[in-house]
Amino acid sequence: MQAEISEIFTPRVVIVENDENDAIILSRVLERAGLNVDTHWAKNISELLEIIDNGKADMVISDYNLQPDTALDVVQVAKHNNLGTPVIVVSHHIGEKAAVEVMKAGACDVVNKVDYKHLVASVSRELVEIDRIREREHLTTKLFDIDRERRDLAEALKQVKEAEATATSLLAQLNKVFESSPDGIRVIDRDFNVLRVNANYLTFTTCESSQSVTGKCFDFTPRSWCHSEKCILTRCLAGEEKIEEQIKMVDAQGQERQYVLQVSALKGPDGQVDGIVENIKDVTQWQQMQRQVMHAQKMESIGQLAAGIAHEINTPTQFVGDNISFLRDGFRDMIELLTVYEKTCEEVQSGNVSQNLWDRLSQSREAADVDYLMEEIPQAISQSAEGIERISSIVKAMKEFSHPGSEDAELFNVNQNIQNTVTVARNEWKYVSRVDLELGFKLPLVRGYPGEFNQTILNMIVNAAHAIEAKSAKMSDWKGTISIRTYVKMGYVVIEIIDNGSGIPKAILNRIYDPFFTTKGVGKGTGQGLAIAHSSIVDKHNGTIDVTSVEGEGTTFVISLPSVELEKSKEPPK
Repeated sequence: MQAEISEIFTPRVVIVENDENDAIILSRVLERAGLNVDTHWAKNISELLEIIDNGKADMVISDYNLQPDTALDVVQVAKHNNLGTPVIVVSHHIGEKAAVEVMKAGACDVVNKVDYKHLVASVSRELVEIDRIREREHLTTKLFDIDRERRDLAEALKQVKEAEATATSLLAQLNKVFESSPDGIRVIDRDFNVLRVNANYLTFTTCESSQSVTGKCFDFTPRSWCHSEKCILTRCLAGEEKIEEQIKMVDAQGQERQYVLQVSALKGPDGQVDGIVENIKDVTQWQQMQRQVMHAQKMESIGQLAAGIAHEINTPTQFVGDNISFLRDGFRDMIELLTVYEKTCEEVQSGNVSQNLWDRLSQSREAADVDYLMEEIPQAISQSAEGIERISSIVKAMKEFSHPGSEDAELFNVNQNIQNTVTVARNEWKYVSRVDLELGFKLPLVRGYPGEFNQTILNMIVNAAHAIEAKSAKMSDWKGTISIRTYVKMGYVVIEIIDNGSGIPKAILNRIYDPFFTTKGVGKGTGQGLAIAHSSIVDKHNGTIDVTSVEGEGTTFVISLPSVELEKSKEPPK
């Protein structure tokens, strides 16, 4: 073991000696004795400390008679800076008392400087002890490492067991979710083999057990796209990650029902598509409910607008009525004054005009306040005409807004419909904001459903007003702005509805078109307005609807509808 340690490790021996020649002699004695050591010379304690700072001293050989230091100083320094470092003291002549004192201080041996045999033996003995100490430290470190590895393995084993338990629990939960899902779920691999179906999938088919749906998917549920490039699995293998289709299927009771088929690509660890997961949702009842909700919302909107319209009509009606009362009273006073004038004219013709008649005429003219009537009656007539015109425009706008329209698509003017909607919805926004209209000049007509378009614009104006109202509640004496712009871009009529209200939180921005999703309080919203707007614009008008919003700053909706000019450009040449 000593040989092995000597090959691996060369002890560092520092010779502390004032005389360099004596240091060289001692170094050569160790070398000739075949001791594998690395010797260094230190003239004094300061140099010894410098060597120790640059690297550990494994052994120190010190002359007893150092100047100005002593061997006792060297022993103390070695013990203080390198715990356990052996110190051998050498001297040409040292008394027994001094030798005992040095040994008590911590020196491991005292050797006559010229007794090289004794010196070599003493150094060899200490080297063996150094090797033993190093081997012990090495074994201790090894044992510590082994114990640490054992504890690490035990902890890893514990984590593996916990992970297995967690995985087992998660698998059980996933199976429970899979089987208890209200939707039908089917898993298909890339070779068209059905791997698994849940219980509810069977309710959408005529099969009675999951064993009946094994095999190829196209054998079990043949669909129009099977064996074609429109096949949903083929499309997923080609790169599509999510697919949604409307389908009809016959259920276990033999009834045809409407379903939404949502397909997601199933990818392996390498990112390659291994198959697909089908999620089938029965939307028959939901579609029926949606139609009922759309009808109910339309009735609700008309009811709310009717109350607002009644309020809007009431204001001009009141001042028209006040002006008519004023004209009636003024006319009565003028009749009395004219009666006195006629009587005066009769007496003037007869040449018998009394002073009493002139006084009565003067009193009647003063009572009628003719100057005031001549100034106010034209204004009253003008105001009444404006009020009647205002009432007429509101009634006309309400009539055009609420017109049921045709079941078939028809041409309509976007600007006119927006103006009518803003007019009939005035009571919804006038207390919290103003509406700025920047309507494009001579926009092309759009083919669609004016009633549904009006409902969409109304929903967005009302939403904008509510958002501004929520923001204004935190700001005194502040009114917001709703801006509506229209213009043409690449054959599409574009409608921008911009408000500076409270905005939509980013976390829910992707859910605003979900049916029944709303952030408004009870009585403020049903969660159907934007869902119906999205369905109307995208599905029935072949348009798009986009939204950008910054919470606390406002929201912008951009609707794009294909114009009739775009339709004409797509017609085949005759």
